[in-house]
Amino acid sequence: MTPETPEPVFIDFKCPHCSRAISFPDHRAGLPQECPLCFAVVVIPAQSQEYGLLLPLPLNTQRLVLRRFAPGDWKDLLELMSDEESFRYLDWNPMDEAGVIEWIEKDQSVSFTQTGVTLNLGLVLRENPKLIGVASLHFIEDDLRQLGFQILIHPNHRCRGLGAETVGAILDFAFRGLNLHRIATVTDRRNVAGRKTLDRAGLRQEGECLKARFQRGEWIDTVWHARLQAESP
Repeated sequence: MTPETPEPVFIDFKCPHCSRAISFPDHRAGLPQECPLCFAVVVIPAQSQEYGLLLPLPLNTQRLVLRRFAPGDWKDLLELMSDEESFRYLDWNPMDEAGVIEWIEKDQSVSFTQTGVTLNLGLVLRENPKLIGVASLHFIEDDLRQLGFQILIHPNHRCRGLGAETVGAILDFAFRGLNLHRIATVTDRRNVAGRKTLDRAGLRQEGECLKARFQRGEWIDTVWHARLQAESP
């Protein structure tokens, strides 16, 4: 006799966007998925209930709000993205006004349920509505349980602990909001300040890769930092 295959268990709920009934396997609980009917992103609840959950956004810290881009952000975003020196350690490129406006428009339709697709969050000061940075999040694996990220903060607002504060918000989003397994990021080895920020935020240095990325005409060494959900309180 062969052992019987356990019957799959499904979590049933209504999509919070279209209000139509949908189901997902219970091993996907806590994870973001596209509604198969309206294609909006929902977060699967821990058990069957009337409605599913929305992405837990915006994120709030003591001094920042991390939120999706708004059309009115273009001037602040242009100020950030046109500063070529800010991209010294990032594999990003400066943008002009047209590029920034196009980026904001395209970002409105991003579906945060596919490997490599980036969810961009503007870092906005609580003390005033100015956008002073960007956190870009993306899934590393197809099972949507590992999250990668990059952060860029305007030079005028660095060295104030806002980077570590932002990483803390991303950790909370990943582990408490979405029940993910692991979060990781890779940095240019020369970016000493950035690596110290990750250390302060509680990420482990996992390894160093020599000449691992070709960036601005040269091969650079990279450093991986990560944290597991099991390592978080």
